Amino acid sequence: MINKYKFLHIFSDGPYTHKFVSFIREHFDENEHFFIILCANKKSKFVEFYNSQNNCTVTQSRNIFFNYKKRFEEAEQVLMHQLNKPVLMATLILFYPSVFNKMVWIPWGADVYFYKYKTNSIKDNFIELLRHWTIKRIPLIASCIKGDYDKIVEVYKSNARWAQVWYPSPVDIDRITKLSTPKSEGKIRVLVGNSADPSNEHIEAFELLEKFCNRDIEIYSILSYGGTKAYVDNVIDEGEKIFGDRFQPVLEYMGFDEYLDFINSVDICVLNHKRQQGLGNQLMFFILKKKVYISDTTTPFKYYKDNSVDVYSTESLKNMNFEDFIFQGEEDKERNRELILSERDDKRAVLLWKKLFTTTVE
Repeated sequence: MINKYKFLHIFSDGPYTHKFVSFIREHFDENEHFFIILCANKKSKFVEFYNSQNNCTVTQSRNIFFNYKKRFEEAEQVLMHQLNKPVLMATLILFYPSVFNKMVWIPWGADVYFYKYKTNSIKDNFIELLRHWTIKRIPLIASCIKGDYDKIVEVYKSNARWAQVWYPSPVDIDRITKLSTPKSEGKIRVLVGNSADPSNEHIEAFELLEKFCNRDIEIYSILSYGGTKAYVDNVIDEGEKIFGDRFQPVLEYMGFDEYLDFINSVDICVLNHKRQQGLGNQLMFFILKKKVYISDTTTPFKYYKDNSVDVYSTESLKNMNFEDFIFQGEEDKERNRELILSERDDKRAVLLWKKLFTTTVE
């Protein structure tokens, strides 16, 4: 006899998925939660963990509704962690639209801004049409940053209610807090971007920092994943042209320990995304007491400002001198660290998810 689960989670494989499954097991009744995890690569390092859980199933099937129809029918809430499954959206619209009445959408950064970055291809336009039909039918949207919900309402004319939740960090926060600040070696180490994804807008960031190219700085960019070879080559060419040997591209993939040591050695982080992206990285930078620049056009910028976090806009670099660029008071750094740690405490996350799970969706 199949167990009946109250909460059906649809997730793509990844570090946050692995952590969230463990989070549910630790803080909630795992017999009430079932996870359908889409994993394109059966060699994912998390597959063995998922398969060891009684409440998880791993599938490569895109047509998950017909394979797990009973799960959809019995669940009180269907939680879509990312709205990136067009076949499922089309299936529900055509064959089981009543499932939308109990659906909760937890959008991710790229999720919210698909309308802005999609191509004009038939495929992307069709997906966007499906998104419009789907989003208008979803009664509850849960996100960390209310600005993402506000953007969804603005673009898709959604009438959904909003609830706040956030994912527990997939990294060991306690371990990060125990790292000691490395001694300064004189040079200011600046990290531009957090991957080779073109959304980092590396070239624009380099142009904003070009006026400091003769100062005692080193510019680093992590280009080991997330982008095409052509994009990586272009970033390297521009970085070397502007900063010469002061530009240091990171081309080898780093394990977590090495990555943590690397970002702890950085003084300033310039993240030039024009949408919510790399939120987990930003939180680590604040906890490590780094000066952080992000675009003031993004929803995280307003979120930080509303929560009294001392964050700086990449747009302000245009009129900033070098001394202002590198300076941030120690009290401000320490306050950022404490604010982020208190805001992102796992105990608070448990309360927010508990509130969501006890919310009537319709």
